[in-house]
Amino acid sequence: MPDPTQDSSFSHFHKDVLKDLKLLRGSPPPLPSGDPEQPAHRALTAMYTSVLDEVIQEVNEGTQPEKALRVSLTGLRKIENMRHLMVNLLEVVKRGESLQGALKRLNEAGLIDGNASSIVSQFPGEEQRSSPYRSTSLAGKFLLKLLSKLTDGAIALMGLVANTIKAIPRFAALKVRPNIGWAGPLPTFSLQLDLEAEAVSLYEFFEALKGEA
Repeated sequence: MPDPTQDSSFSHFHKDVLKDLKLLRGSPPPLPSGDPEQPAHRALTAMYTSVLDEVIQEVNEGTQPEKALRVSLTGLRKIENMRHLMVNLLEVVKRGESLQGALKRLNEAGLIDGNASSIVSQFPGEEQRSSPYRSTSLAGKFLLKLLSKLTDGAIALMGLVANTIKAIPRFAALKVRPNIGWAGPLPTFSLQLDLEAEAVSLYEFFEALKGEA
């Protein structure tokens, strides 16, 4: 029988995470003024808001613990994918290269979609630039601010995963340990699941994530 205390705790935590995600979505980093790479920043902002819109919609629909578990892990993967892209773009900026040029190449490879792709498709051909390019500092700061926002979103979703598992009786034996580490100046995330003997199988757990159990 479901524990009403756990259900209440999950419901409150779910609402808090949804509120946090909406606040992050509504407060992207401001565009740097006087920066020749502003079209690139507009494209990245469009990508950021699109990812959070998708995550918010999915989390909003996951009002039951098992569905919430699936959508929060899916949302975490989407945010992590964008964080990975931001880290790669930081390397581009560190080399003094054009952020616009890097996004244009990613778009041509089909790695950008939605409104962000429409913005990038309007970029002019990549012009020759001196090195270091004069907008490197502004571009780097903007990317770090985006990374910080995405990190906050990932932490919120990791908390939702841990809280949701506690609210599912058949997964009560799972012990979830969110881990936050550091790779240089950037945080890394992982979720460790400890299984008690014969309480629940990994197969059952992962089938439940797919909605098949």
